[in-house]
Amino acid sequence: MSQHIIAKLSLILLSSSIFGLICSPPADAGVERELLLSQNWKTKQIDELLRQGRKYTVAKKYAQALSVYQKAASLQPKNAKIFSAIGYIQALQSNYIDATIAYEKAIALAPNNGDFYYALGYSFANAGDNLKAEAAYRKAIDKQPRTIKNYLGLGVTLLRQGNYPGAIDIYRRILAFDPKNEEAYQIMGKALIKQGNNAEAIEFIEKSLKQFPSNNNLRLQLATLQLQEGDLVAGLENLQQAEQQDPRNALIQLKIGSIWHQQKDYNKALRYYRRAMALNPDLNEAANGIGEILISQKNYLDAIVTYRKSLEKNKNNPTAYYYLGLALQQRGRTQEAIAKLKKARQLYQDRDDLEGVKKVEALLDKSR
Repeated sequence: MSQHIIAKLSLILLSSSIFGLICSPPADAGVERELLLSQNWKTKQIDELLRQGRKYTVAKKYAQALSVYQKAASLQPKNAKIFSAIGYIQALQSNYIDATIAYEKAIALAPNNGDFYYALGYSFANAGDNLKAEAAYRKAIDKQPRTIKNYLGLGVTLLRQGNYPGAIDIYRRILAFDPKNEEAYQIMGKALIKQGNNAEAIEFIEKSLKQFPSNNNLRLQLATLQLQEGDLVAGLENLQQAEQQDPRNALIQLKIGSIWHQQKDYNKALRYYRRAMALNPDLNEAANGIGEILISQKNYLDAIVTYRKSLEKNKNNPTAYYYLGLALQQRGRTQEAIAKLKKARQLYQDRDDLEGVKKVEALLDKSR
């Protein structure tokens, strides 16, 4: 979920005045005066607590903010916006389950507030409960049928559940409301790709890029599809355009490297793979690509160093263990090679990757 959505949510939660008490009618004038004095004192106390809460929130002192909002809630337990503020603070701290509890309390007190349902959906989505997130976003849409963020949240949740037709329908509705919503175009493209409709996805993304020519996410989607369809020239052209706009994007460097790798231009491939690794040392695909090229060049020692470094970052990469075993085998370090190959086989088995298991066993046969 993008940061600007959280920022908007912050304004909703923190800009409203949340004072006022509901009291029973006074029995007589003396009691009335005492109740008014009590009410004024409590209102001032809540006012101060809310001021402190906003101050702590702006300063990112979330524990202190949460403490004062909870105190305010104890003084005014029927104020929905206080519970909404508590939910917001919990979400900022990634305490999404606690955030859902607070937002549900807010909704119980103000069941027609669409913003509360949106915040509940956001919290459930981040907690990994996509079904409840979907239900909350749909409630938000019922309350605020023309608020775009509700549809964006629902669309992402449907994508996560693999409901690609449903997600596509939602994003078509968003684009009908807001034809210039760039985020909707990006996620619509992703939904079409996930659905496996490459031809429609390519057509849609190409049209989208005419409207948003500097959108690198769309350009990367298009390049990836073109590469899948075997159009290396068009894919490379789009990747190079994306690189010009964002030269520090490791994924772009990786994809360009993979194209040169396929074309057997190993010097260019190594250059781009190494750029990708410099930008993102955890990029296993780049390390694997470098290692494969080094092995093809019979530079087994450097391949061993590359794969060992890669496995320091990701100990569950079967491809790295496989090629490390291969490089060790070629260096005559048979026992080390067997240990690495057995580890690769175990990881491939854990993933039900039968092809991976077969290629490891073939290499193990050569080591015996």
